[in-house]
Amino acid sequence: KLKEDDFAVVEKHAADICKENQPFERCVLTKDEALELFSENPFKVQLITNKVPDGAMTSCYRCGPLIDLCRGPHLPTTGRAKAFA
Repeated sequence: KLKEDDFAVVEKHAADICKENQPFERCVLTKDEALELFSENPFKVQLITNKVPDGAMTSCYRCGPLIDLCRGPHLPTTGRAKAFA
């Protein structure tokens, strides 16, 4: 659970990521590929199972080491996030 003292560390980390100007990469996956990619996350498996029709595609975004389900679109890079500029 985050405490008030944690916010400065989180904000510093977010600002550093913005300065790195990391690209957001959109990935299109089949339902089976998404289930495999997120197999260790029961919440995402449930979401994919219930929301993505069989035979359909879904999308996720990759930014640095983070990859997550999302319809997008996103900013092209983290450097465009002005909240931390």
